[in-house]
Amino acid sequence: MSYPQGNISRYASVVKYAILYLIEKLLKLKYVILGFFCKFFVTNLKKLLKLRYTLLGLICMSLLKRMEKILPNNYNLFIVAFIVVSIVLFTPIIKPISIAFGYGGGGGGGGGTTYSSTKVITAFVISGQVGVTTIIESSKSIVLTMPYGTSVTALVPTIIMSGVSVNPASGAANNFSSPQTYTVTAADGSTQNYIVTVNVALATQTDWYVNTIKRTDIVRDGKIDILDFNALMVNWGKNIIGNSADTNQDGLVDILDFNLLMVNWGKTEK
Repeated sequence: MSYPQGNISRYASVVKYAILYLIEKLLKLKYVILGFFCKFFVTNLKKLLKLRYTLLGLICMSLLKRMEKILPNNYNLFIVAFIVVSIVLFTPIIKPISIAFGYGGGGGGGGGTTYSSTKVITAFVISGQVGVTTIIESSKSIVLTMPYGTSVTALVPTIIMSGVSVNPASGAANNFSSPQTYTVTAADGSTQNYIVTVNVALATQTDWYVNTIKRTDIVRDGKIDILDFNALMVNWGKNIIGNSADTNQDGLVDILDFNLLMVNWGKTEK
């Protein structure tokens, strides 16, 4: 069946104006639709890919601005088409993309690398320490003891841990005059701090005896004799800090130092 050419043109015009009328009605909801799309886009991208959407948003805005200049008469129609096509095309691929980046596929055993969150110090040892190290995992604290008289300003610990790294590193000297913080980093980037405290053992009777002999050996020749007495007399009455003649270390060379010298007279260091 054939139709007059005039009727076809009239029908085409009616259809055209009907479509334009519908588009005009839809465009009254343009900003609502745009807002819904942006919310959908941002929510899904942030949840599934954990990527920032700022750059993509700038690209989309640049594209829309450019299309506004290129298609000034059909710009509104382009916006509607852009939204519809984006939703149709983006939704089916969002999950595969998230899996490819390692952020999805939890329910179906999907791919994606899973990094360990393990970050534990299992051993912390300093050469010459007294006894074993105590590691209290619940409070993330480590305690050990060094022998009496040990200087703790430059101790070198050996550390065994489960994780990627520990800072300060194993084998690095550290000043343990106060508790020190050691940070373990896991493969997933998370961290855990441990507080390490180094105590110095109290002097035993033997330690005190040996240390007293060392202090009264003023001239440091391995024995307590007339040379030490002479050194004591030379420094008598002086209050110089660190004076070797100050055998009792009270800050003054006096009768107390003489008495200590007499108690240890004739003894030798072993």
